[in-house]
Amino acid sequence: MAEAHENVQPHYIYSDPLPDDVAHGEGLIGTETLNRLLPQDHDVDLYFLGPKPFMRSVWQITRDLSIPAGQVRYEFFGPMEELEAV
Repeated sequence: MAEAHENVQPHYIYSDPLPDDVAHGEGLIGTETLNRLLPQDHDVDLYFLGPKPFMRSVWQITRDLSIPAGQVRYEFFGPMEELEAV
């Protein structure tokens, strides 16, 4: 997709990279990293998916960066659950 669309810029971060993986970082993405990768106005449609600990972390980052909830989309690996504590 990135090859076909110049506005798509993948950024790979692996918690446990394999020897042949080419990553931009290791661990989970943090607020600083996502803030640096987004446009200054944070006017994006942000999509993410993964295991629950990752999902909760990214969900909190979207709140910390004031990304509008209507522009945040996610998908679980497994049954759907709430990310925000009620």
